[in-house]
Amino acid sequence: MQTLFDSLKFEQNLHKDEVTRLEVYANGHLFKLFDSPVDKTLLKRIAIGTGVGVSEADLEVCDTFKDRLVRMTTLANERNCLLYVDAEQSYIQDAIASWGQQLTHQFNRGEKHIILNGYQCYLKRTTEAIKMEVAASKVLGYNIGIKLIRGAYMNEERKLAQEHGYESPIWDTLEHTHRCYNDSMLHILDNLTEDSMLLIASHNMDSVQLAKNKMLEVGIADSRVRFAQLKAFSDHITSQLALENFQVYKYLPYGPMEEVMPYLIRRGQESKQVVREQTFQNVFLKNEIKRRMNLFSKA
Repeated sequence: MQTLFDSLKFEQNLHKDEVTRLEVYANGHLFKLFDSPVDKTLLKRIAIGTGVGVSEADLEVCDTFKDRLVRMTTLANERNCLLYVDAEQSYIQDAIASWGQQLTHQFNRGEKHIILNGYQCYLKRTTEAIKMEVAASKVLGYNIGIKLIRGAYMNEERKLAQEHGYESPIWDTLEHTHRCYNDSMLHILDNLTEDSMLLIASHNMDSVQLAKNKMLEVGIADSRVRFAQLKAFSDHITSQLALENFQVYKYLPYGPMEEVMPYLIRRGQESKQVVREQTFQNVFLKNEIKRRMNLFSKA
């Protein structure tokens, strides 16, 4: 058990008798992707003993998954191909975040940021998680790789919380979500190193403008910071970013109609402000069409 306890500590803190919250955040991974001083049998006993129904067969599947995950990421690293670890519902997100963090610690080294982890700012815990991630990167010496999003499972999360009698993990208001997103974004930009990367995935004009202002303030003028919007969502924001020479992506969902439409509906629910800005975009497009028609009439 002492080995397990010591495995949580940062190297410079091995002589101390306590473990900090930051150390638990950075090193508290039950299912290790890479070599660990902790006996694997002990970790398996802990997993099975949690009372959530984990079996030996489940752990064998987990071992296969871990092997494939590491091999895939190793190949991506060799080919300098970025990988995005998506964020999902809160009841599975802890496991996803654990895999993503461990990959980040291993592969986001030197001049690389191979792994981008998604952080959902509609979750109450994200404000603290972003601060922990930034602090851990400084101690462990890896490069930050973050895709900042608002989140898309509000209705499901609140319904589950109500049905099972626990506090909703989602902020109570949209304004709280906006504040979490903007505060987290500014904190990352204040601490972004030369080899780190932030992908600002937002259809919110205020957040995008805030990011541009902060980049100017801290002197970031390269592709360490990138922007992204869904195709046909907030195209006026995308166009303006491109005109100003920011690196910006348009994300195109592809698949069967019955799978893509629910996805797009969730994206619309992610920020009610999309509707407001879509109205603005329609006005913008109409005015541009009129302007071009006037050019023809004058000719």
